[in-house]
Amino acid sequence: MKDLPTRCIDPVLKFCQDCIWGYCHYGDDVECYADLADCSFESGCTLGFDQGRPEDEPTEEEMKEFESQWKENDDE
Repeated sequence: MKDLPTRCIDPVLKFCQDCIWGYCHYGDDVECYADLADCSFESGCTLGFDQGRPEDEPTEEEMKEFESQWKENDDE
């Protein structure tokens, strides 16, 4: 367990549902895959990095890198 990150690994998007440390909780109305089209769900971080801690916010450098990658993909 000493391999755990000390900070959010995706501080810009915080896409917890696709992160190895994230979780998704679906409501009681979801019984099968077909129900996912019109459902809402709760997602978050099992390590607590989605709680608004200042150290989990993106740095200026991370934001610049994200914006440059976004522009590159937008130009294609």
